[in-house]
Amino acid sequence: MSVFSHLFSGIDLFEDARVEQGPVQMATDEVLLGSIERPLLRHFRWQGSWVSFGYSQKWNDIEQAFPRRQLVRRWSGGGAVDHSEDWTFSLLVPLTHPFRRLSAAASYYEIHLCLKAALSQLFEGIQQVAKGEERLGPQCFLSPRCNDLWRNGVKVVGGAQKRTQTGLLHQGSIQNLILPSSFISVFGSHLAARTNFFVPSESIGKESVKLSEKRYGTQEWLKKT
Repeated sequence: MSVFSHLFSGIDLFEDARVEQGPVQMATDEVLLGSIERPLLRHFRWQGSWVSFGYSQKWNDIEQAFPRRQLVRRWSGGGAVDHSEDWTFSLLVPLTHPFRRLSAAASYYEIHLCLKAALSQLFEGIQQVAKGEERLGPQCFLSPRCNDLWRNGVKVVGGAQKRTQTGLLHQGSIQNLILPSSFISVFGSHLAARTNFFVPSESIGKESVKLSEKRYGTQEWLKKT
C-alpha cells in the first residue's frame, strides 16, 4: 500500500496536440525535463506506426522483431513497445522534488498504483503484477514485470525510467484498453491534489526538433552498440 495520499501537491497536465514522429517525441521529453519547475504529465500521439525500444537494447534484435517498422531508441530503459494503438504518456519530475529521491522500484510502484486507481474507475479487474508472475523477454507487453498492470492475464500498462541531473523521466504505455478523451485528467487527479493544464512555449517545439536532428533521429543513436 502506498504511503502517499497523492504523489504530488500539484501537477501540470500537457495534452500535447502535436502529432509527431518518434525522434521528435523522444526529444520533447528530454527538453521538457530540462525546463520544468513542477511535475508534469504529458500525453502524446505518434505520426506513423512507431516502435520505441529501450536505451540498452540491441538494434539488430529490434529490427528483426519489427521488420519494416519505424523504430526509435528511447532515453529510458525497458523493452520494445509497439505504439500503433496505445495511450502514450510521460511523467516528468524535476530534480528538486522529493519524489525524485525514491528508488526506481519504489517510484515505479507508486506511479503504477496511481494508474491502477485511475483505470479501476473505468474497468474491473486491474491488478499489479506480483513477484513470481513476471515473464522475461525483449518486448514490453509480452513480458509483464513486477508492478506492471494487467487485466485477466493481459498486460495493459508498462513503463521505463531515466534519472538525470535534471530530474526523473517515466515513459509509459497503456494498451488493450479503450480510454476516454478525459483520461489525462483522471490520471492526474490520482497523482496530485491539484492539477493545472500546461501551455508550452514556442521554444519547446523548436528545441525538440533540433535535438531530434542532433540525437534521436540519427543513425548513430538508433544503432548504437
